[in-house]
Amino acid sequence: MSRAVSQMLADQYYNSMVAARRRGPLWSVTDLGELAARLGSPVTFDRRGDVCLIDNFDEGILKWGSNAWGAGGSVSISPDRARHGAWSVKMVAGSDGYRMAQIYQVMAFPSRGKLGMECAFAFDARLDWFGLLFDLYDGEYFHEPLVVYDYSNLHLWIRNGAGEVVDLATGLDLYVPYYPFWLLKVVVDFESVKYMRVLLNNTEYDVSGVSYLRSADSSNARLRVGVKSVGLEYLEGQYNSVVYVDDVIVTQNEPEN
Repeated sequence: MSRAVSQMLADQYYNSMVAARRRGPLWSVTDLGELAARLGSPVTFDRRGDVCLIDNFDEGILKWGSNAWGAGGSVSISPDRARHGAWSVKMVAGSDGYRMAQIYQVMAFPSRGKLGMECAFAFDARLDWFGLLFDLYDGEYFHEPLVVYDYSNLHLWIRNGAGEVVDLATGLDLYVPYYPFWLLKVVVDFESVKYMRVLLNNTEYDVSGVSYLRSADSSNARLRVGVKSVGLEYLEGQYNSVVYVDDVIVTQNEPEN
């Protein structure tokens, strides 16, 4: 077969595929991230970075530690709400005392470079604030970045290297009825001791110039990831705040942008 005939057949095949795509509904999937999302992966919000932990709690919470402080506080697996699968973690903050609930997992950190943590959360109107715990012990220092959605003041903020609150946005009144899930992610460069970016739903905040809190600590190297919720103070002794958590994802090798 001559080269001209081979090229003609190749062109005909290409044109037929283009025509088929225009007719639909036949479409090819060339991106592996898109393929994974279509097959049910929870990694659909922000696909940057290499995944080193995914948990949608369909296998329970045995891999996680938990704490709850105050009367009526508890942490349990729940079929009441879920973003993916059939289960989520239900965190009920106590109605008095510290009014807190949290889950956490301790793991060997994959690198001390650019790491990310993401989760989905749904909450009721009794929430004070909800935060991501993303603590790294490297054998010399305790790295303690913190990002918080402050529902009582409608702020999104991070804590800087001086221990001060840095507002990223104000007036963030997330919808509460029917417990929709909202998505929060933080990316940190543990080498430069700085935040990189924070994402809340469809908005990304560039925080690359802001350092986080770090202190001397020679304890064993490890990474601790988790989430914490705190109930409203003015409701102390009356009501318990409820937060549902799903799709916790930890990534490494996060890109600069």
